Amino acid sequence: MSDPSRELYHALRDGDDTKVADLIESHGDFTKVVNEYGYTALHFAAYKGDVPVLQKIWKMKTQPLVGQKTNDGSTALHLGNMDCIVFRGGKQN
Repeated sequence: MSDPSRELYHALRDGDDTKVADLIESHGDFTKVVNEYGYTALHFAAYKGDVPVLQKIWKMKTQPLVGQKTNDGSTALHLGNMDCIVFRGGKQN
């Protein structure tokens, strides 16, 4: 039997938006699952800068763990801001 949360993390990592959408639709409750490093689906989507997936997770009936910190203390907002500043040439205020 496969683990839907592990499948989601792999699909997010690999940028497979179709698989991500399918998994969220069929197993939405696992958006609150935290992996061994403290990451949730929201952390992965924010880190990848994947706006459509972020929006899909945010609109779920089961709200994601917004304040959840990774083992190194980062929230999804930190990771999303890092993506904007470092990888997309944004400027930090």
